[in-house]
Amino acid sequence: MRRLFKLCGRSADHVCRSCRDYYGRTPTELINAYKLQYVAEKLLLTDEKIDVLIESVGIRSVAHFYREFRTRYGLSPGRYRKKHRS
Repeated sequence: MRRLFKLCGRSADHVCRSCRDYYGRTPTELINAYKLQYVAEKLLLTDEKIDVLIESVGIRSVAHFYREFRTRYGLSPGRYRKKHRS
């Protein structure tokens, strides 16, 4: 995140406030949503193992990822892949 704030040339508070005003989410929430979306797309397009996909986007907690994925998509990553690929 520090790199993002540095690239913006603004304080962390300013970037977070502007992001929330414009997108309705904090930068962290946006990045995590994009990570979930990326993994969901890869689940449908590849046979890559789920843990490898999770690691590839820099997520450290597999349990947290599964919880967030299930909240957003209503299924575990494995079931999501199976349902949408068959």
